[in-house]
Amino acid sequence: ELQQPRSALASRGGGEFRGGVDRFIAVGVSESQFLFGDARSVFADGKLVGGADVIEIWSNAGQAAGDAREAMGTATDFGEVIGGNDTIISDGESEAQLIGDVGEINAFAKVVGGDDLIDGSNWAQFMAGDVGNAFGNFTGGDDMDDLF
Repeated sequence: ELQQPRSALASRGGGEFRGGVDRFIAVGVSESQFLFGDARSVFADGKLVGGADVIEIWSNAGQAAGDAREAMGTATDFGEVIGGNDTIISDGESEAQLIGDVGEINAFAKVVGGDDLIDGSNWAQFMAGDVGNAFGNFTGGDDMDDLF
């Protein structure tokens, strides 16, 4: 699992963290890859403002999310993500999931999606402009998804 060092900071909850403008190029197709532009997790009372990241993933399986893998909160403390304007690209025979902002949110997360560009491979592939699995509400961004 590949992730940035600052991922642990947003995972602790509490405080606001700002993502940078990062570029990932993950080329190995035999192993699953998991790439998150700014943080792995955002928990209760934490806020992440995503950067404008570029992620290229070529693996057979895995997931690429522009800002975070998950955002979770509690009934009294929300986990919040303001999505960056990310570019997520897969190529070749990749079947990795491509998600513009956050892989999964619970009922107590607040997510405002960024304006992402998602360009998929020529194989069956799950793509979501803002949130992959939503167990709560979110505000979508102005995304562009392309299967070719």
